[in-house]
Formats: sequence, C-alpha cells, structure tokens
Amino acid sequence: MSKLLKINASAGSGKTFRLTREMLLLLTRNPENYKHILAITFTNKAAAEMKSRVLKALLEINTDKGSVHLKALADLNKMPVEAIQKKADEALFNILHNYSLLSVITIDSFFQRVIKSFAREMGFQMNFDIEMDLDSVLVSSAHEMINDLKTGDKLTEWLAELAIKRIEEGKSWSFEDDIVSMGKQLFNEDFKLFSETFHNRIKDRDWLLRYKQLLVQYKKHIEVHTLKMLAVLSADAKRIMDKYQVGADSFKEKSRGIGTFMLSLDKYFVKDLPACVNKYKDDVSLWPQSDKVANSVIAAANAGLEKILKDAVNLIQVKKKSFNSCSLVLDNFYTLGILSELSQKIDDYSKDNNLFLLSNTAYFLHEIIGNNDVPFVYEKMGQMYSHFMIDEFQDTSIIQWNTLKPLIAGSLASGGKSLVVGDLKQSIYRWRNTDWRIMAQKVDEDVKEQGVKEETLDKNYRSDYNIVAFNNSFFFQAAESIQKSLTDEMVSVGFEDNIFKTMIKKAYESNFQLAKNQDKGLVKIDFIDTTEKEVEGEKVKLDFKAESLQLMLADLKLIGEKGSTAILVRTNKEGQEVMDFINENNRLEEDPTKRIAVISDETALLSNSVAVNFILNIFQYYINPVNVINKEELVNNWNIILSEMQANQAKVQWNELSVLLKENEHFRFLLPDRLLEKVIELFQLNQVTSYLPYLQRFYDVVNEYLHRSGSRHLLGFVDYWEEKKSKTSLSLTENQKAVRIITLHKSKGLQFDNVLIPFCNWPMEYKNFDAPLKWVQGDYHLFKAIEHAPVQFSKAMENSYFSKDYYIEKAQFYLDNLNLLYVAFTRPKNNLYLYCEFNESKSYTVSHLVNDVLRNSNNIDGSIFPQVNLQKYWDKENMSQYQIGSYSVPEDKDAESIENIELYNLPVSAIDEHLKSKPLVYDFASQQKASKRLSGNTMHKLFQYIYKAEDIDKAINKLVGEGLISSVDRQIYSERVNSLVMKEPYKDWYCGDWKVYTEAAIVVPKQHEYRPDRVMINGKKAVVVDYKFGFVQKDSYIKQVSDYKQTLLDMGFEHVDAFIWYVSLDKYVMA
Repeated sequence: MSKLLKINASAGSGKTFRLTREMLLLLTRNPENYKHILAITFTNKAAAEMKSRVLKALLEINTDKGSVHLKALADLNKMPVEAIQKKADEALFNILHNYSLLSVITIDSFFQRVIKSFAREMGFQMNFDIEMDLDSVLVSSAHEMINDLKTGDKLTEWLAELAIKRIEEGKSWSFEDDIVSMGKQLFNEDFKLFSETFHNRIKDRDWLLRYKQLLVQYKKHIEVHTLKMLAVLSADAKRIMDKYQVGADSFKEKSRGIGTFMLSLDKYFVKDLPACVNKYKDDVSLWPQSDKVANSVIAAANAGLEKILKDAVNLIQVKKKSFNSCSLVLDNFYTLGILSELSQKIDDYSKDNNLFLLSNTAYFLHEIIGNNDVPFVYEKMGQMYSHFMIDEFQDTSIIQWNTLKPLIAGSLASGGKSLVVGDLKQSIYRWRNTDWRIMAQKVDEDVKEQGVKEETLDKNYRSDYNIVAFNNSFFFQAAESIQKSLTDEMVSVGFEDNIFKTMIKKAYESNFQLAKNQDKGLVKIDFIDTTEKEVEGEKVKLDFKAESLQLMLADLKLIGEKGSTAILVRTNKEGQEVMDFINENNRLEEDPTKRIAVISDETALLSNSVAVNFILNIFQYYINPVNVINKEELVNNWNIILSEMQANQAKVQWNELSVLLKENEHFRFLLPDRLLEKVIELFQLNQVTSYLPYLQRFYDVVNEYLHRSGSRHLLGFVDYWEEKKSKTSLSLTENQKAVRIITLHKSKGLQFDNVLIPFCNWPMEYKNFDAPLKWVQGDYHLFKAIEHAPVQFSKAMENSYFSKDYYIEKAQFYLDNLNLLYVAFTRPKNNLYLYCEFNESKSYTVSHLVNDVLRNSNNIDGSIFPQVNLQKYWDKENMSQYQIGSYSVPEDKDAESIENIELYNLPVSAIDEHLKSKPLVYDFASQQKASKRLSGNTMHKLFQYIYKAEDIDKAINKLVGEGLISSVDRQIYSERVNSLVMKEPYKDWYCGDWKVYTEAAIVVPKQHEYRPDRVMINGKKAVVVDYKFGFVQKDSYIKQVSDYKQTLLDMGFEHVDAFIWYVSLDKYVMA
C-alpha cells in the first residue's frame, strides 16, 4: 500500500515540471507504465503541453542532450545513468508507436471514454453524441417549453410570476433569458445530488401548489399575530410614558430615538430596527434627551419601559426569522415548477437528438463506478490504470472526486503511485461546481486508510523578487484581514462555526514562496480619489475608469514593445472598453511608431471577421435572394475586403456583384462545406493573409455542423451558426508583441512580462442584480418538508433559518475575490501595474482591501521567505502613489510580431483534405501554415490545357481525373468556359489559327525567366495574355504584361498585343 501525494503548488512554482518528473520516474522505472498512467488536466492545452514535455524529456535523456532530469531520475530510481537512458529509449519507442495509450487528457475526456464504454448498460442508442454546448440545449428546450404554454396551466402561472418579478425590478417582462439562466441550476452538482424524494416532489404540481398555500398562510399568520402583540406592547409603553409624563422628544435623537420606536413598534416588523435600538437598549442612562427629563425617563424605564423594549426587540427578531424565511422561499417558489418542466423538456430534447449532456457525465460515472468493482470498469474501458496524477486539483468538483476516489483508492491499495497537485489560492471557478474544500480537507478524510503525504513547492520560478516579496506579504495580511472581518460579523449576530473562523486564513497558509533575481521587479499602484470635492463652488469628482485608462496608457507607452504585455480585466465588457480606448488613441496618434498594437478575445471571435461575415452574407443570399438588408451587408463587406486587398480600390455596387452571384446560381444547391470552398475560391479570400486563420477555423465549424447535426441544409447551418457565433473564436498564443487584453479567469495558467490591471475596483460583496440563487435547507420543520428551496442571496438571509447558507456564501465570495486578486498579481514575470479607486463612501471593493492592507499592515518576523514592510513604499509627497522597485527590463526573446505575417494560402481543396489537417491555433504574429499549398486555382489550371475551343471538354476531363474538379461540377465548368471563349476578343484567341504556348518560359540572357500564362503567335504577330481570377485590378499587373510585350518585341516580333484578362470580372485591359 502506498500513500497519496498531495502537492501544494503556488503560482509559478514549477508544477508542470514536477508532474513531468513524476511521469518520467514511472516511465524509466518500467517503460510499460505508459499505458497504465492516467494524468488528468483541466484544459486540452495543458494536456498537450504535458505530453510534449514528457516526449521531449525522454528524447533528451536518451540522447544525453542537456537533460535536467537524468541525474535526478538515476538517484530516485537507484539505477545507473545508462540504465535510465535505455529505459527512456524503450518508453519513447512505446509511446510513439502507441500514442493514444498515453492518457494525458482532460477530466471531461476521461469521463467521456468511460461513458462510451458503458453505453449499452446505460440504455443509449448507438452513435449517440456527447453534447458540450449546454447553452444551445437550454435555449432550444426553453423555447419549446414556452411554445407549449396553455391558458390556465400552472406553468403559465409560474412564468407570469417570473414576468411580474422582472417588471417590479425595472426589467423587461420578457423572461426567456431568465429561464435559460435559471436552467443552469439543473446542471448544478448540488441540485443533481438532492434526494429522489425532492426531485419527485417538484414534479408534482399539486404538491407544490399545496405547499405554497401552506407557506402563504403561515407567513400571514406570523404577520397578523406579531403585529397584534406589538400593538399591545406599544399601548403598554404609551401608558407608562404618559404616567411619567415623558414623550418621544424626551429621548435622545427624538424622532429617531427610543421613544418614537416604542410608540410605533408595529412599523418595524417588516423594516430594519432603527440604529437607536442597538445604541441604547442596554444602558437606560443614555436614553434621556437632557438632564431636565433624565429622572422621569429613567423612572419610566425602570417601571417597565426597558422590559417592553427588550421584549419587543426579541419578539421582532424571533418572528422575523420565520417571516423572512417564508418570504425568501415564496419570492422564488416559481423556480421549482419551472425547473421541473424545463428538466423534462431537456430530457425530451436529448432523446430526440440522441444526445448525452457533458454535464451529466460525472454524475452517471459516479453511479457506474460506485455500483461496480473497479476491475470491471477497467475491463469495459479496455485499459487498466495503476497510477493517477490529477492537476489543478483545487478545481475538482465533489461528483468528480467521488468518481475518481475508488480508482485512486484501488491504485494506492495495490502500491501504485497517485498524486494530486493544486493551489487553493487559485480556485476561481466555483460557478463550474468546483470545490476547493476537497483539496483543503476532504481528500485527507477520504483516503485516511491509505494516508496522505503532503508537500509544498515553495520556490517561484516565474516572477522577479520584488513581486514575490510583495505577494508574500500582501496576501498573508489580506487573508487575515478578511478572516477577522468575517469572524467578527458572525460573532456579532451570534453565529459561530469553526470552519468559517479559519477558512480564508487556512487557504493562504501555503502562500509564501522563495524568489529569484533579488532587487528586481516592479510593483506600481496608482490610487484614484473619486471622492466628491468642492472646487470653486461646484461639486466635482473624478471618473475612475477614465482616469485609470489615461494612467494605463502612459505606462503602456513607457513599456513600449519590451516583452509580452497583458491587460487584465474582470469582464468582457471592461475588455471592450479598454480596446475601444486604445483604438481611439491609435486613431488620433499621427506617429505610427507610437501606436499600440492590441488584441483581445473579442478580436479573435469569428463573428468579427469581415471574411466570415461576407461568406455568411452569401449563404444568406442563396437562402433568400430578396433580403434587402443582407444585400446591403454583403456589398458593404465586399467593399471592405476589396479595400484590404488593394488601397484606393473603387467601390462595387450591388448590380455589379449580383451578376457574378447569378452566374453561379447553382451554388445554392451545394452543401455548406462545398459552398464554403467555392466562395473562397471565387472571391479569392485565401489571398488575404489575415483572413486565413478565420477561414480555417470557420471550416472547423462547418464540419462540426455536418458531423453533429442530422441536417446538411444550408439554412440549418445558418441557424447553427447563430447559436455558436458568440463563443467561436481563434486560439491566441501568449508570446507576441501585441498587448493582449484578457479576462482574469482566462489569464489563469498564463504569464506575461508586464501586467496591467486598469479597473482594480471590483466589488467584494454582491450587488442586488447579480446575487446568485442558493439552494438552502432550513432547520424549521416547515422547510424540512421540501428539503431544499431556491433563495436569492441577500442580507435578509442573515435573520432567517438560512443564516448558515448566508455566511457560507459570503465567506466563499470573499475567498473567490481574494483568489482572483491572487491570480492577477501572480501573472507578471517582471512588472505589475495596478490602478485602484479611493472612495470611502463606496461599498467594499478590492480597492478598499488593497488600500487597507498597504496602510495598516504589520511586519512578519522570523520568516525565511522574502517579505516587505508594506507601509514603507508610499510616495511621501503623493500618498496616492505606491511603488516597490523600478522597471525591470524583460529578458530578450523571440517575441512574435503582429505585423508582417507570412503564410501560405489556405487550401481550397476537397473537404476530406481539410479534415486531415490539424485545427489552427491563431497567433497574430506567426500563424501556422495550412496543410498544403495550392499550385494555382482550378480555373487557371484549366486554361493552361485549352489551346483552342475544341480542347475545353478534354481539359475538364483531365482535371476531373486529377481530382481538381468533381464529376458533379463537370457541366458547370464546361458551360462557364464555353460562354467565355465565345465572346470577343477572346473568341479569336481560341479559333485555332494561332500557335499557342501556355505557361511557357521565355529565357532572357542575363535576366530572370518570364513565364506568361498564354502566348499566341501567327507569323511576325504575337499576342500575350495573363489571366487574373480575382476582383482586384492592380497597376503592377499592367507593368508585368508590358515587360512580356517588350521581351517579345526584342525577340523580333513586329507587332505584339498584350492583355490582362480579368476573367471573373469578364473584362480585359490592354497594355
């Protein structure tokens, strides 16, 4: 039996290196281990990187080319270096010949493998698809549910409640988006794990109706009963006050004081208690407004007024707990009914389309593996795993862990190697069902029998010394500050739970790291004071975002093109604001060298490509030729493309473009993949280098549609694209000279030389409009009946039977935001720039946290890790600026430029050729080459074989034989070419009276070789022609054919005519 190895790996600590080392250790111990290792990552990129590192390392060990692993492996395996090299050679050979058996895959890929192995046992049809796009399923199912609504139906009433709630919140009554958002709860793991009793009850409309009526009645009963009791207490209070001749004005704060409160207790059942209650209820000596009335007020208090106050406060708090609980559940009760109906629609949709939802894989596997012996699972899969390695373990969900747990337990019991690697501080995907507490404590509890060996990687290999020292100090104190604030708040309301007293602080226990490059690195923070001030009699305040962007721009200009630079933002909307600001600055900047090249995920969206939009316009045209708006967009996009092909190109009108489209009317009958190729070929879109990655990726989308949908119609694809376009983009690389704008969540796992965070002021607490729906359990018997209820997170939960859920979510949200800050601060290698807001009147944000920690921190004594005295680095002359270190120049490396991209043409070829090529990863600087280069477009090749008109069919047959023209298109090409050569002056060229040379070389002594497309000779007369199949007319074409003409004249021909024939435009130009 072996122990589970748990590795705590902070940002930049060499986690991937360590995982590679552990895999190499197993492979050099036994080269056959490659098929018994399961390494799980959470992204395909991470899986590819790990595989690549392992193969490269094995090669370096085998060839002894500076391997960093060789000596360590020999020591750990207690084997000679030569033996390790031999084992590495065997392992490399095994992997290269059985590559698919090296299982370095995402957790979803692993689960899909198992699901497919158990398809028959689970009752799936053959050839079922695993659906990853849950949004499209939700949208379709919600649409179907709404279409099926009937008057008087209970579902109609629930949806009406939702519409009314939206109107009360100032939103549109249209609720389809809300249903889709609500439907995501169905894929929430907590929801899936609820009992069968719960799921059956919410399907029972009658039971839900009876339960709702019970809640309404109980809430009303509480309100009526409590108001009566408060009225009695108020009357008693008035009698005492009258007896001692004191009124509301006799009490401190008068209309806002204890006296006023006592006389109107019933008003405060649904409202918050006034501030005076907490200030004065425990000390009656503070009640009197003045010495003149002091004796009377205190006498009244002692005569029973104090007791009435305490009884009233206690009554309100106790009854309000039940009242609030009922209100919270009733406010979202319609959710239960809607979810039940939507769940059924999703099941129906999945069955009708033979789909299995990716989100259900872990749950089904949990059932499969939990109910079967582990050997049987491996038998069904056809592969036995003895060693497990799980990366990013902090991002594991409870169902995923419960599924993997038996496999890991089996591995440890048989002496296999199993390890988990993660960092609690980088747990930022809670909305994906991840639970950091699995790594923090549950894994230790679940493998207690086998035992856990814990290890921390405590050296940072990424960031310079000053950044590491700052992060060591800042996050230790930030975690302590948040933990104390949360604990104090819980204690003040009498809520105590040991887990939450240490939860945040515990997550940051392994924060400290050793560092490289002492005295290097920059941390620069600007605080922008947005407090309202009076200037020359007017109240003014700074706009935080505008000021932040200006400061960021100044820093970007100082950085220039030194190293890789990223701008991190909280949301895509903020990213677009930054992009618009930089683009506007570039537009106004006259000096091109001072403009800032910038890219973002929005830039990479296929829907932002003019080439893709143009293709879709043509698709739409062949679906509906009379759509006026589409025609306008088509012409506009084509003119943009023409301008990018050649500057100062004359604009094309619809009547000109329509001629070409009508000539190719047969395109409407093509399948989407063939139509895509024809459009690219016809309009030569593959000639514009910057379009190529978008076109390649668009091919993938078309093929995905053809593979996954039952339909192959063009209209079906256009509908499919509408669902996909907002999420389909190119993959971007890190190492390029363009400044990259990226969200904090997407930046995880990446690193940049320079990192700027312009809007470092996101909230640490929920705003009303973005508060999540929580599934709560109440201790009170009435709420136990339903087991779980959906409640909108709010402060009202604090005084309800759901207070525990309130503090759990509040603590989790604090931790989420501290973790986001940690991820952001640990991305830079050399320089970190923050732009924070200073405004004490605003609700708590990360800016407040940063400011509080930097101004109120303490020194941490006795640590071996780099630390800084955080209070020491404020600018003494300008306390809004904070800086540690100075600009650290990034190391020189081959950064990739966004300009001067060199690419081969995207192949316009048979679709099966495209399918053989690998997906393209887009890099604005150095895009990958397409799978093969065209020898020339098909029409150009065809004209090479046509000497006279009678040769047309023979030339077409030749290209059909070569696979360049399909047999289906034979007639189309024949009609097109015959119609061309029947026109003047082309008719004369193909009459058969000329001696014709096509693609023939003309060698000029001491000069380069010329190769015109077509030369025709008749005695001393010659005609030279160059074909152009695009739509762009260039002066350089005229110069080229003029050179051909002069060469023929120099060869002794007395009369030479020279032409550029723009075949697609059906026009010629004479030189």
